[in-house]
Order: sequence, then structure tokens, then C-alpha cells
Amino acid sequence: HRDLILYQFDEAKGRRHCRRAFKSGLIRGNGIIEAGWEHLVRPRNRFIPEFRPTVAQWVPGQQGIQAIPGPPQRIVRKVEEIEEINRPYLRYTSLYDFYVDENIESPMVQDGRFAIKRSLVTLDYLESLRSQEKGEGFTIPSAIDIQELLTKRASTHGDESKRQADSLRGGGSNPRQDSSADPGSKRLEILQYVTAGRMVWLLERTYPIYNRPNPYGQINFFNAFYTDVLDS
Repeated sequence: HRDLILYQFDEAKGRRHCRRAFKSGLIRGNGIIEAGWEHLVRPRNRFIPEFRPTVAQWVPGQQGIQAIPGPPQRIVRKVEEIEEINRPYLRYTSLYDFYVDENIESPMVQDGRFAIKRSLVTLDYLESLRSQEKGEGFTIPSAIDIQELLTKRASTHGDESKRQADSLRGGGSNPRQDSSADPGSKRLEILQYVTAGRMVWLLERTYPIYNRPNPYGQINFFNAFYTDVLDS
């Protein structure tokens, strides 16, 4: 069991996410980690290299025409498969994109009424959820509705804080705009509202694309706080 847990921890890149959360706790006073279980079924293309024999030339021999082999020809064969992902995960969450019950009476996220995580996901990721609609309970809007949402992205104070921090480092990014020319890389906002008994995902503050009971029975966000401030 210990080896299995360590393997799953490494597969989830646990060290990377925990390091970021602890670093955030030391610098900003708190660090957030999301923990849970993911189950996805998605198509996957595998490209398998193969070598096929070739014939350099045909020559007459004692037993008729004989082939002189030439150098093998390398080809790549495409194989379409269905990939199933069923494993635990850990994800560092930026404080700029995390909101907790303002009436919480302790530094523990689980002691609050709710927690909200804001994510900007790509259009490709959103389309991958469409294949999970029946099994996992997702309800993805039509392609026309999604295209309309791409022109109406909302922003937060966290976006402005990210922009200001980037400008201090000499950068010029703007979280409100998509710089990629790839249509599949266009990003949309998802708000994950989590209570001990419910999970709701809201797409661009308009479409509830997921609304199911919370299978964990608790808020699945954990924090590494630098200090415990009493009565805060």
C-alpha cells in the first residue's frame, strides 16, 4: 500500500504542487491545494514507428527471379485508442483565484460554508468534457453559445493583481485577452463552487455545466497557512 501511495503521489506531481503551496504560504501567508479523484474517458492517438522490408532489385537466379533486400523503410502507424484516467490528483491553486467563506472563524478552509476556485480553461479542455456528459454529469453548451461567451469574458481583481505583478517584472501580459491565434487555446472562465454537500461548476457566470452532490463529503481544498491568527 505504501508503494502504491508513493506512486500515485509522484504521478500526480505531488511534490511540485505541495512546494508551490508551501512557498505561497511563506510569501503570502497562505497556500491552497485542491485534492480529489479524477475519472476521464477520452480518445487518444498513438503513433507507432515500424520498419518494413523493401526490395532493392529483382535478379534472375537458379530458382527463378530472386529479390535483393534493400534498406528497411521506416513508417509511422496511427492507432486510435480510448484512454481511461482513474486516479487521485493534487493541484496548487493561486490565492488570486481562490475565494473562501468570508465568515469563516478559523484558518481551515473546511470550517467555512463554501469555497470557490476560479479557472481559465481552454476551449479544447471544455470540448473534452463534452464526451463526459453522460457518465460524469457535465452539461456543455452548444458551440454557438460558447463562441458568444468567448467575447464576454469577465475579469476579477485577481486578474488585475496578476497584470500588475507581471508589469513589475517587465512583462506586458493581459489576463483579459487571449494572445494565441489557435482557436482551441481560447480560454473561458469556470467557477467551481464547493460545499460539504455540493459541487457546482459555472461557465462564464452564465451556464451551470456541473451540479452534483459532493462525493468527498467535505470541501476538498486544503491550505498551508503561515500563522494561525486567533479571532480573525
